[in-house]
Amino acid sequence: MKKLLILIIFSPLTFFAQKNISRVVARDVINRGIELHDNKKYAEAIEEYEKININDTAYALAQYEIALSNMELENYKEATQILNDLLDYKIRFNFKQKVYLTLGNCYDMDKKPEEAIRVYTEGLKMYPYQHNLLYNRGITYANQKKYKEAISDYMQAVQSNVYH
Repeated sequence: MKKLLILIIFSPLTFFAQKNISRVVARDVINRGIELHDNKKYAEAIEEYEKININDTAYALAQYEIALSNMELENYKEATQILNDLLDYKIRFNFKQKVYLTLGNCYDMDKKPEEAIRVYTEGLKMYPYQHNLLYNRGITYANQKKYKEAISDYMQAVQSNVYH
């Protein structure tokens, strides 16, 4: 009887003790974040993307967008960490070639051309006809004055996509 009395007294309190959890619609969060990013409000965009829970199916996309915003803020270390984590994820997502491209670009912008070439090459193993990976690796080679390799990549990029 005593246990029943305690249960009756304290059960209404459990309703008040629960957090007020708001439902996040990932597509809306992503769209708001992209809008902020496009308006050069990168830190605010990152805050928006971080609202997406790790268990959400849009989490990988949110992380990719966070990396893009960090790249614009020249936070290359954070961006490369996020992008490398995305490549290590065991989940499937349909923009992995963009992750390779952005990671390579990030290394290149951070003055790490050898890492950039390594990432572009790794991406090309999975996506051998991805013209952007070829083109950007060519740019990195050209910046290193490796013109033969650069021209080869440019030619392959054009063969993969004549409209590039």
